[in-house]
Amino acid sequence: MIPALAEKLGLNISPENFLIRAKQMRTLVKAYPSMIAANIVMTPLVAWLMWNKIDHVVLICWVTLLYCFHILEVRHLHSYPNKIGNIKECRRWQIQFQLSDSLVGALWGSAGVFMFIPSEPIYQAFMLCIMMGMAAGAVAGNLVFPMSQQTYVALVILPITIKMLLQGTREYYLLATMVGIFLVFVMKAGRDQSEFFELSIHRGFEHTELLEKLEKQNDQMLRAGELKSKFLAAVSHDLRQPLYALNFFLMRSNPM
Repeated sequence: MIPALAEKLGLNISPENFLIRAKQMRTLVKAYPSMIAANIVMTPLVAWLMWNKIDHVVLICWVTLLYCFHILEVRHLHSYPNKIGNIKECRRWQIQFQLSDSLVGALWGSAGVFMFIPSEPIYQAFMLCIMMGMAAGAVAGNLVFPMSQQTYVALVILPITIKMLLQGTREYYLLATMVGIFLVFVMKAGRDQSEFFELSIHRGFEHTELLEKLEKQNDQMLRAGELKSKFLAAVSHDLRQPLYALNFFLMRSNPM
């Protein structure tokens, strides 16, 4: 059961599935800069929105933590090539993405708690839109590594959902239920898309392997044809020699 779960979450890396896992990691490495850029743009906008509602020190610390971590992510992306030529490199990137998505998801999830203002419904609506948008964006941007994707989405959505449940009113219970349904739907959609993406990679490798086999068989058939032609030419030449000799002997024996 555990190996099957690890396979579904993309955690296991073995010689048998290395090519697929390496392709997944390379794809995520290429997509990660755009995901970082989206976070970098969104962070100051959220801080500006809440500037008059949340303590400035708290907001500045939150923005600073996110920016410092994104700077480390960018530095890491530029420090290591994305060749991923062996299992060790693939596992290193896997751990990197899991840690990155967990920390960034926790920071955004914390915003859903300390930026929650019960007396200001409009700000709650803004925060819900932001959190749900971040979760949906993570699913669309990370179809490669289900574990980090699911972790990020849960860390972003669950804190604000729990915060609403703690308000203890019928309206917040209903809203929390709706957000919970959204969370389940997004995580299910993300998992399904990740499986489809992995299957497409697997089919691509199978297609490439089949083409290589067909090309190899075609080359073998061409070589066999060439050898057959050479053999027939040699046999034909060898058979003609006695006939030529016999014909020559007959012509000498029966001169005109």
